[in-house]
Amino acid sequence: MPQGFDEVSTGDVELVFPDDAAGETYRLREQAVYAAEEVRDEAGTDEVPKYGDWLPVEAEGRDAWLNAPSALLSEVADRDEKNVRPGERFTIDRLSKTGYQESDPYEAEISFPDDRSQASINQATGDD
Repeated sequence: MPQGFDEVSTGDVELVFPDDAAGETYRLREQAVYAAEEVRDEAGTDEVPKYGDWLPVEAEGRDAWLNAPSALLSEVADRDEKNVRPGERFTIDRLSKTGYQESDPYEAEISFPDDRSQASINQATGDD
């Protein structure tokens, strides 16, 4: 049965998948990794795949969920005390598969568009 316009979800939640993530800048909302089921529940949408890890980010001023293959998680969280901090901006310079098979791993590289020492000051004071 068709739904009226007032009954249709207009995509309040933005989902960012690896193929669309490279070249974009994000702001980490919190230092946490969510399982797909948690994102589906929190976002209130069935558009989230059954599996995968997700990072809560801000993209272009909107809250979003970034699908995070293990290579991206390593770049964001396992950088020898250089983890991306909440509120800090990071750019995904490269996020691509190493081959053409579904099971081929990803390779990822991130950078920080802002001076990290200034980002720490802004985060502490609440300034942007």
